[in-house]
Amino acid sequence: MTARCNICGNDGTFVRKEHPREGEICTNCSSSSRLRAIVYVIGAQFSLNDQPLVAWKPMKNVRILESSGRGPYPPMLKERFDYYNTEYNPNSELMRKPFTEYADFMNLAYDADTFDIVIASDVFEHVREDEKGFREIFRVLKPGGIFILTVPYHHEWPQTEIRVKIEGDKEIHLLPPEYHGGGGQTLAYRTYGRDLMTRLRSFG
Repeated sequence: MTARCNICGNDGTFVRKEHPREGEICTNCSSSSRLRAIVYVIGAQFSLNDQPLVAWKPMKNVRILESSGRGPYPPMLKERFDYYNTEYNPNSELMRKPFTEYADFMNLAYDADTFDIVIASDVFEHVREDEKGFREIFRVLKPGGIFILTVPYHHEWPQTEIRVKIEGDKEIHLLPPEYHGGGGQTLAYRTYGRDLMTRLRSFG
């Protein structure tokens, strides 16, 4: 497939068409369709989708928080926005301090109404108590702010499939453990169904 990448601007061939969500790889910047969709949503907020991310002018007054941003776009967002790409590290004291390289999305170290955009791309299936995370994101978003969320999702499922039941400090595996991420090290607690929409509305 030949098309223009909305991240790097390359006109060329996209490969791995058999994987529509994690495929359609740009042969120049290696972005997937999922990553380009995130950039598309950001661009739509500022009427910038007539040009690729690499050509956007800086908007340092726009503050963005992301969890575990990957691929070619995080450095580009950092150049153009007040952008914070964080990781979860329970052993770091920096998770309790704002504007560092670490963040706990169940307990964010930010004041209310801090961010214009929050991005969590294939993160929330790994958040131990996702309700806490959704409430925290609503708290730190400015009024009218944007939450960009991607998760493993089956629209034909009326309910989210709970893989690990949480009871206090205990984790009870209801299904065989499933791990994602580089090296397959990150436990998946759930796979989302259509009730996700209702839940998100209830959190704001």
